[in-house]
Amino acid sequence: MIKFENVNVTMQGKRILSDINLEIQDGEFVLICGESGCGKTTMTKLINGLIPHFVRDVSVDGTITVCGKNVAEMPMYEIAELVGSVFQNPRTQFFYTNSNAEMAFGLENRGVKPEYIRKRIKNTINELDIEKLEDRDVFSMSGGEKQLLAFASVYAMNPQIYVLDEPSANIGYSSDGKAE
Repeated sequence: MIKFENVNVTMQGKRILSDINLEIQDGEFVLICGESGCGKTTMTKLINGLIPHFVRDVSVDGTITVCGKNVAEMPMYEIAELVGSVFQNPRTQFFYTNSNAEMAFGLENRGVKPEYIRKRIKNTINELDIEKLEDRDVFSMSGGEKQLLAFASVYAMNPQIYVLDEPSANIGYSSDGKAE
């Protein structure tokens, strides 16, 4: 599903990743942890194609494949169909101010029929138990709610792979133990 083969990454003359060899199979849940600046976010950007397609001044040696395809050779739209990403700061990935419109965004960009989009949004809300986020102004949400909305927006698109960068960074818990 995801494979790193002899991957080395250098940014602005500094080695970020060195000789990474990793294989993640379908169905596995993998946590990559380490101190700040050790390359965790860089690895997520290699999987979702932001490196090398958008991040400049980065040197990448080695091969990263997703579903058997070389990420560096895939167009971004194809990567986005396979890999759903939730960034550390969810505000950086929002396009709409309304939560339902945000969940619909990816599906709209794929050209999905409106009736399916409405059904998929409803299913996403029910399956993730996020009714409190339905049809809300994004700016009225807490950091944790924004993180949940970012995940729901990715979930609605049903990717094969989920890449979450610092997924609990903005989530707090209310007195009843529910994430906010």
